[in-house]
Amino acid sequence: MKYFDIGINKIIRRMMEGLEPKTIVDIGSNSSTVDFLKEIFPQAEIHSLNIDKEALKEISKKHKDVKTIFCDCQDMRVFKNNYFDFIFFNQVLEHVIYPEKCLHECHRVLKKNGVMVLTTPNLASWQNRLLLLFGYHPTNYTVSSEFKNLGFPKFIKKNNLYDHPRVFSVRALKEILEKTGFKILGLKVINHTYPGQKFRNLRFLLNIFLPGSWKENITAKVKSVK
Repeated sequence: MKYFDIGINKIIRRMMEGLEPKTIVDIGSNSSTVDFLKEIFPQAEIHSLNIDKEALKEISKKHKDVKTIFCDCQDMRVFKNNYFDFIFFNQVLEHVIYPEKCLHECHRVLKKNGVMVLTTPNLASWQNRLLLLFGYHPTNYTVSSEFKNLGFPKFIKKNNLYDHPRVFSVRALKEILEKTGFKILGLKVINHTYPGQKFRNLRFLLNIFLPGSWKENITAKVKSVK
């Protein structure tokens, strides 16, 4: 799957082991995540949800059997209650203005004991702690949609950064998931180590020695409690 390094890919696959969902919604879907889901769950009915029309067009061209829906995850009234067995929520929550609304909707459309696997950046990662210590802004949290590199050091300002209005620490993610009706089944935090990543060798070492709450990317597996 594009974007993920081998380590994160392995974690997601491990969290999906043993699942046999008949119905799936892929929130923030793209052709790469659909490829990934179809590989693991070839018999499942997949619904691709996104507010990016181009991403949905690409999915429709490549996967004729996948249902594409132009929809915001904060209001998924197009789906009935208790419809899905599984939700894949890949690097999306940090982009959502009202994440609690989105998670309440995920809880509503998931069946009892339905499972969701989500990934999101960790606000309290090691590099953000260092940047804050020296008076800079965290790299994965933006304060302006127009000016996305405010407060960063010069070597980071050159990068094309994503708009992340909501970013969670491990503790905050656990709490919002529990408050919106989910039970945590598993949670793993590791550093990005994909080829070309800056300080890649250092990140490998930090994966060994740092506590999880200091690493960069959170992957969580939860079930719906009703």
